[in-house]
Amino acid sequence: MPEYRAVITLVPRIALGTLAILLAGTFATNNNTTGNANKPIYLCVLALAFVITVIFLHDHHSTRFDAGVAVLASGGLIWGIWTIERPQMLRDGVWEGFGVHVALAVLVLLLIFGAFVQSHHLSRRVRIGIAVIVGICCVCDILGAIRTSDFLTYAENNQNEINDMLGPVIGRFPDSTYIPQYTALYGWLFFPLKSLLSPLALVGAMSIFLTLLDFTTVLLAVRLVRRVLGTGGYLLAAAIVVPITYVTSHQLGATSSIASLFQELPIRLVSGFVIIAIGLTDLVLLYRGTVRRRHLLFIGLVCGVITWNSQDFGLAATVVYGVMILVGGMPSVRRRSIGAWLVGLILGVASYPLFLLSIGSPLNVSFVAAVVKLFGSGLGAAPMQVPGPVLVVMPIIVCSAAGGWALMRSRHRDGTPENTLVDQATITLAFVGTWSLLGLLYYVNRAYAEGQLQTMLLPCAVCIGALLSIAIHSDEVRALWRQRPDLTRVQLSVKIKLIPIGILVSLCFSSALLTADPVAAAKSLLNPPPTSGFTGADLPTLLPAIRKAQAFTADRSGKLSYLGESFNIVSLLTHVPSDAVLFPFPPEDLAPAVVQIDCRYIQNHHTQWIVLSTLAVNVFGTGACGMYQPVALPGVILGQLQELK
Repeated sequence: MPEYRAVITLVPRIALGTLAILLAGTFATNNNTTGNANKPIYLCVLALAFVITVIFLHDHHSTRFDAGVAVLASGGLIWGIWTIERPQMLRDGVWEGFGVHVALAVLVLLLIFGAFVQSHHLSRRVRIGIAVIVGICCVCDILGAIRTSDFLTYAENNQNEINDMLGPVIGRFPDSTYIPQYTALYGWLFFPLKSLLSPLALVGAMSIFLTLLDFTTVLLAVRLVRRVLGTGGYLLAAAIVVPITYVTSHQLGATSSIASLFQELPIRLVSGFVIIAIGLTDLVLLYRGTVRRRHLLFIGLVCGVITWNSQDFGLAATVVYGVMILVGGMPSVRRRSIGAWLVGLILGVASYPLFLLSIGSPLNVSFVAAVVKLFGSGLGAAPMQVPGPVLVVMPIIVCSAAGGWALMRSRHRDGTPENTLVDQATITLAFVGTWSLLGLLYYVNRAYAEGQLQTMLLPCAVCIGALLSIAIHSDEVRALWRQRPDLTRVQLSVKIKLIPIGILVSLCFSSALLTADPVAAAKSLLNPPPTSGFTGADLPTLLPAIRKAQAFTADRSGKLSYLGESFNIVSLLTHVPSDAVLFPFPPEDLAPAVVQIDCRYIQNHHTQWIVLSTLAVNVFGTGACGMYQPVALPGVILGQLQELK
């Protein structure tokens, strides 16, 4: 059957090809010198995967070399699990790889699975024991992922997202009067609360909201894996998804898990999982030739709205869904389905500009273009590091995308009987794999395991669940389960070819070793370190300078405005309006572009006085935009207060 051959033939071949290109590309460019080779490496991986997939579709019979390919691919995957990336730069709390303990656990689990693969059911006691272990792990991960205004762990970075969301509360509108870095729509949910909550209470509510959305994203992924596996409960799905998503290398570090970065799970990744959660059934129906126009119109509407809220991962998920309708549906329903979806998409995309127009603050198209230009240009690129976890994450994503599309094609061509579980797993593999492949550009542009590559672990978990589903629902693997474990030549050959899939599934389970320490997490929530809170980053030094500038200019003519990071936050806390439309933290990589954008805005919206953050003084200088001159003010660095010339 094509499902079985894809698992034992296509996946190991693409995994080995991906590993070979990563090794050759990174070592040929000296691995630590430049990130300019990242995109060529990425494109070469895509090209090789495409060629291998085409060859597989032409002739997908197994060969005598497949066992050797599986062994080599497995060795590369284990190497990637074993090795920590950039050990010379390792800091407490920064995830740079799985490490030795996880790799050893993977090998142990692999031996257990290989030795005892058969169809007998586990005893009730064993099942209860496994459920308790999985439950404890999930509870610890949840406890370690809670974020409040007093415990953000990475306050400097998370202020960017809070700043985006506070715009509507102070009367500034995303993509109209300022450029949101990550999210344009979440802040509108808090607009009705602006007069009911204090500034700090608003920030606290936003932190809890993003935390809950973080958990919602993971729950959507768990539900999706359960759906494609066809299991009666959530135990196996949770064991596959939760531990690997919330891995942490250091239990007391500054970034205990991916939950420490608000821009990842609740902003970037939630977009794709919402789309596939409401749209998977329709993709399966289209694959078999059935159209539900109203459903597709609604899905298109959701895609359009999500694209405004997440203009990188959300846009990628929307594009992939459209491609799957266009390419994955039966030819007889293609025109009707894409038409209904496009109508909904147009309505969704038009909804936010029309809303802004209705409140008298029309969309600024140049702001939207600036986001695409600035954050899609690859500024701040770092070289991929091999060995390291990229040797695991990238093969999973590439294999999933190629395997999903290959199975969709081959199952149609071979006239495979309808199987709802396999259909769902195949389409999930194609959607999540292709979406992750586009999202992987985020890592390629900033090739660090922390944050950027860790963002891809949740989609990887879903892909692993889909691959496992395809494997266990194939007749060949079912027959292997029914056989008595033995070391016959046939059984040994099959088990060797299944090793890469076994390694990936074992990695999901073994990642529980990197679960956050619940005691440390509870202590941090009850008694958070002063520097981890919302008011513990740059605000303690910034706000006194602004107060002094307010007092100095209070009895002088002309208005005072602010220029620097966290500009919406500063306006909320001090009532000083802002002249900034974009000022990311940290600003170094985008400094020239930020100066150009903000100065263009200041030329038309300048005030008599302007107070800058210390970072803004470094970026704009003591004469901001050539329009201002520094004013000496005791207790404030020169250039932090400036007056219009």
